[in-house]
Amino acid sequence: MSNTVDYRSELKLAEHDVNPETWAGGLEDKRAIAPRLRVGRDKWFNLLWLIPIGFVVLVAAVAIGKGLHNMPAVTEVTTFWYWALNRHTIPLMHG
Repeated sequence: MSNTVDYRSELKLAEHDVNPETWAGGLEDKRAIAPRLRVGRDKWFNLLWLIPIGFVVLVAAVAIGKGLHNMPAVTEVTTFWYWALNRHTIPLMHG
């Protein structure tokens, strides 16, 4: 095992070689902004707010829809329109 190289002996402590003036080609340091969605010419909405709000609205809409679906009046209307619009696709029983 005399042919193995001891890499630990080649390691050296990090030095402060980074020059902030020339780092990244001398570009100025800017703070990052969250992704935004533009509506219209000058109205911007932050997606970090829109995504959770949209999810809550979606869950509320599903809950409202399920609640409406279980009401007898709504069930009656949807059943009527289902049969009225699909009567030509319902197979006839020949007996």
